[in-house]
Amino acid sequence: MRRSLILLIMMGLSLLPLRAQERTAERTYVTTDRSVYVAGDRIWCSAFCVTDEGRLSDVSRVAYLELHSADGVAATAKLALNGGRGAGYLDLPTSLPTGNYRLVAYTAQNKDEVDYDYTGLASKTLSIFNVFSTDRVTDGVEVVSPEEYAQRHTRLDRASQTPDQVGGNVEFSWTPDSTLRITNNTGERITFSLSVAREDDIVPPANPDVADFLAAAKQVGWRSFRGEVIPELEGEVIHGRIVADAATLRSLLGHSVFISTPSEQAEVYTSPVVGDGSMTFVTGNIFGNQELVCEVEGQDPKAQVGFEFASPYIQAKVAVPERLQLSPSLEASLKARSLAMQQASHQTADTLYEYLPRREYPLLDGAPVRYILDDYTRFDTMEDTFIEFIPQVRVRKGADGRPEIQVRIEEAQEIRTFTGAPSLVLLDGVPIFDHERLLYYDPHKIQRIDVYPYTHYLGSSTFSGAVNLITFEHNLPNFALNKTMQIVPFPGLCWPTAWLGPDPEAPADASDCYQTLFWHPLLQLNPGETLTVPIHLPATRARMSATLEGMTSTASPVVGSIHFY
Repeated sequence: MRRSLILLIMMGLSLLPLRAQERTAERTYVTTDRSVYVAGDRIWCSAFCVTDEGRLSDVSRVAYLELHSADGVAATAKLALNGGRGAGYLDLPTSLPTGNYRLVAYTAQNKDEVDYDYTGLASKTLSIFNVFSTDRVTDGVEVVSPEEYAQRHTRLDRASQTPDQVGGNVEFSWTPDSTLRITNNTGERITFSLSVAREDDIVPPANPDVADFLAAAKQVGWRSFRGEVIPELEGEVIHGRIVADAATLRSLLGHSVFISTPSEQAEVYTSPVVGDGSMTFVTGNIFGNQELVCEVEGQDPKAQVGFEFASPYIQAKVAVPERLQLSPSLEASLKARSLAMQQASHQTADTLYEYLPRREYPLLDGAPVRYILDDYTRFDTMEDTFIEFIPQVRVRKGADGRPEIQVRIEEAQEIRTFTGAPSLVLLDGVPIFDHERLLYYDPHKIQRIDVYPYTHYLGSSTFSGAVNLITFEHNLPNFALNKTMQIVPFPGLCWPTAWLGPDPEAPADASDCYQTLFWHPLLQLNPGETLTVPIHLPATRARMSATLEGMTSTASPVVGSIHFY
């Protein structure tokens, strides 16, 4: 029911102009594990989305990232936001030419904001070197002598193992036992990202930090909005259209389109077909690169129908970054970074990842009645399984004479009854409206059957109960899709992930394979708490830096770094 109400609200917002004072002006700042990369690296990201008061925003649920050079957009990513905080990554293509790139971040609110500045403090410069190619960003590289490079790029060269007082009264120190120690003395909860990385002769580009960003965000003031973009209050709003001839489109107007992803969780979204075949799905965020199963309700199986989804990225107009300065003195550092990138890509068994919590938006609410089929192998068809094993489900002929699967509904006062209406039936979370196709499915592929004896709402449709058949493989194995069902690849949001470095049980030189040795995008500390982070240092002596960026609950910046060997 909640999702139906959200859909109605969102569709209403898309039709009515919104007054500027009813919208929240948002700004998104992204911290990264470092500022210098080689083509083929992964950029780890942490997002801070704040309001015009500088406080974390609870409006948008998606942040969009675009990596630009003078030659255009090089990479994109979508990050889920929860209470203004998010995490993810961009994987750099190995074909990227050498040069400086601009990383910009925005939300759906920014897409709708009049004269939004994508090059402002919500962007940062990253230097990327391609060590396999001589390709360079158009007019984006300047070659200088080692002496000139050293003169233009001065580095703060210090080794500090004593506590540093970071902005916001946070104590940040490196201890002799290879541990970072962070103590929150602010009197407020703080949220921050933490990175530990090697340093070398390549000087990173100058960028504003979170303190600069928050100061600017608090000066945003009144902004105007077009009222043309649906706010992403629950998750990504996916736009697309039906591709078909004019007669077929007319026959489908007002019909519901369903999209879903094969998984243990039932992630199903629906949209009416309107106008010239347009469809809009208000999702609760779809993670990872997925295959969407798409189907139009009531479609003629003989009709030629296709599905197209619009890119959510706007290819923002941004100022070209300053040219990257290249010097022969950087050759050794670039070779070391290249070798580390190549070795790290083959060292996944020795790495530690932490998958961070993400908001779940399952379609099926309430506790199911669960039937485990592991030990029941005597049934040859799903119809036999329902008849012999699951009393909450029955099979009857519908008005068109075709079989329908029906669930016994549990109403108030413990009244249990079959309504005679078809139920919502899913296989690995994908709706199957032709129930007859499931009745002859091989039950030996089914791990369990979850029965939900409650009324369910999916778009404008109401279903008397639901049945979700979960296979061992969770991907509809050997199920022949209906001719009206199509599979469309879909790039979802990044999985929020922390990179905790090489496994401490790995060989001593495992850390030599990595430029970044620790990255956590979503750390929190309550007032008075202390966090200790053990770091698995490289076997060879190297200059290291630890960088902390974040903010307090009242929008005060927390930023600082320490350097050590």
